[in-house]
Amino acid sequence: MNTTLGRIRSAFSSLPARATLVLLTFVSIGIVVMGCVGYLKLDEATRDNAEVRIDRAARAAAAITAGTFAGMFVIERDDTGTPLAIHLSPGLDAAILKTSPKFDSLVEEIAATNQGSANVFCLNRETMLFDRFATTLRNPDGSLARNASLGEAHAAYASLLAGRHYTGEVRVLDRFRLAYLTPMLDSGGTVVGALAVDVGWVDDLVRARTELQSDILISTGLLLFVVTTIGAYLLYRAFRPLRAIGAFAHRVAIGEVDADVPYLGRKDEIGTLAAGMAQVVSMQNKLEQLAYYDQLTGVFNRSRFLRGLDAIFEAREPLSAALLVVDIDGFRGVNEAFGHAAGDALVAQVAAALKAELRPGETLSRIGGNEFAIVTEGRTGAGDVEALAAAVLQRMARPFRLPQAEVQTGCSIGIVLLPANARSTQDAIRNAELALNQAKTGGRGRYCFFTDEMSEAASNRAVTTRALREAIDADELTLHFQPQIRSADFGLFGVEALARWHHATRGDIPPAEFIPIAEESGLIIDLGKVVLNHSCRVARQWLDDGFDFQRISVNVSPTQIRQSDFRAVVVAALEAANLPARYLCLEVTESVFVNHGDRTVLRTVEALRELGVSLSLDDFGTGYSSLGYLNRLPFNQLKIDRSFVTDIDSDEQRKNLLNGMVALGKGLGMQIVAEGAETEAEVVVLCAAGCDAIQGYFFSRPVPVGSLPAEVERVSETARTAFARNGIRLAAS
Repeated sequence: MNTTLGRIRSAFSSLPARATLVLLTFVSIGIVVMGCVGYLKLDEATRDNAEVRIDRAARAAAAITAGTFAGMFVIERDDTGTPLAIHLSPGLDAAILKTSPKFDSLVEEIAATNQGSANVFCLNRETMLFDRFATTLRNPDGSLARNASLGEAHAAYASLLAGRHYTGEVRVLDRFRLAYLTPMLDSGGTVVGALAVDVGWVDDLVRARTELQSDILISTGLLLFVVTTIGAYLLYRAFRPLRAIGAFAHRVAIGEVDADVPYLGRKDEIGTLAAGMAQVVSMQNKLEQLAYYDQLTGVFNRSRFLRGLDAIFEAREPLSAALLVVDIDGFRGVNEAFGHAAGDALVAQVAAALKAELRPGETLSRIGGNEFAIVTEGRTGAGDVEALAAAVLQRMARPFRLPQAEVQTGCSIGIVLLPANARSTQDAIRNAELALNQAKTGGRGRYCFFTDEMSEAASNRAVTTRALREAIDADELTLHFQPQIRSADFGLFGVEALARWHHATRGDIPPAEFIPIAEESGLIIDLGKVVLNHSCRVARQWLDDGFDFQRISVNVSPTQIRQSDFRAVVVAALEAANLPARYLCLEVTESVFVNHGDRTVLRTVEALRELGVSLSLDDFGTGYSSLGYLNRLPFNQLKIDRSFVTDIDSDEQRKNLLNGMVALGKGLGMQIVAEGAETEAEVVVLCAAGCDAIQGYFFSRPVPVGSLPAEVERVSETARTAFARNGIRLAAS
């Protein structure tokens, strides 16, 4: 008995049995399709009939309403004549929608015409419910069921409230009726009520379809049983050789090929299948090469890398290992300078160089265009892993000789110790990328081990990013303004607009925290637009109030100015505030020119200059600092970064550097603004050097918009008094 059961189980677990089931499945599908055709046709006819009936009912109801209340209602129809809304004639309002013999007669006539029920509703503005005041429905005692309302739970409520008609099933006494509800609108287009008609119970409309469905199910079931029983027996006998080929295929799949493929000599389909299996065996090694190896470098690809990491985490005994993610620095520059062929050649040489640094048992995988992963189970201690990272950095620091040129690159490395720093493959990859980003942030050409603080920082950045997006959408950011003071007379030279963010629970979030996050997430575009629009509105208000602010400066990120529509954004902001362009100054940092052709930047800044907007080169001396760009770009103003201003009174070399910057800017016809002055001594040096204006905490911190006029007056008076008292004579700009 047990032997027989075992054979049965074996037979039905074989490939022939599965093939038989597949064939029978298709036969069964054919039978089911044939059985369903009649049902679908009837279903289609039923639905079409219902749609026609309800459409006719709606048309009839609209026509009867217009005829009964001649001159009082106007029917709005679509191109086919179907009513969309019922409009009250001018001069009439919702007051006419109330219980009256005329409305009772109307619903009775509509119901008799459509062989269904009819109802009229008036929208109660206090409860926002559609109250029924005319109906053909009756209570159990025979009285008209007027006291009912149509609310949010009703299927048609939202459509009616929006002034749209509704067609569909509605619940009545725990059953469903097919209804058409037409909104009633006053002459102003406001919803005041609704007319509802139906053509009967839904289950009565589809009774024939339901009966046919039962017959089809029974007939199909019997037919399937007969076909399945006979077909299974015949097909099982015909495909018995597939059992042997199936067993062989299983051995191929697990790598245990120990004999030739059976039935190779047959001339039928079985022989063809066996010949195909033979080809699979011969191609197995080639397929494995394609599946798990990178074709450019010959090292493991990402799929094989993930498979290896999974094995580490799935092992019964936890394995100590390390994951190093290596990113080639400057790879994009090689592609841009010499083309993708040079980039491919560099990647291949880097793979060979990395592989030379590994010990037996350590694996190298290419997991991205210029990103590699090293997995080592031999070096488990932080010291051993650090030695490998240092060796990789040292090797990558040497130049690579390409057919096009010799290039100097380098790399950055993120390191994760396993399983200490990760519980899964995805954790390991994520944490390695966090460590890699930290290494890049520190200046590239470095390695960095993952720490829990990195994960927490990433989570905090995500939370802050989400909160910043919500704050921008809700217009919760405000502006503070810092005055720029003329060195000649300590009058107002201009003001700089600075974004401030006060979070409901976290309090004031400094710009040094949320501006970089906005840059990384792309929110800087929306944030910059908000600051620009707000600044223009404030400037317009100052003009109207008679406050001579000279010009208002707004910082523009490189991401913003590289947008194709940035000029249009500036124009829209100026036009919306009715602000002349001469009052706006856009501050652009030098980093806008890094890795970007000058054509795009030149077109943008020249277009802005043509508008009459002033342009200021911000943070001068900390970025690209190309004299070629300075000579070609139409800047009005040069802003010396605070790093060159701090302690300038006690650093002679820094003072000489400042004088050179001022001379350069003056020679190019630019105004010079120095930012970050915090002491009187620094201000004295900046004035003597010939700076046109000075900005910094010595004069004023950024203040809210309402405090700025008084703050400017205080700053000017205090500065003049202090310098006069000390007997300091300043050079005029």
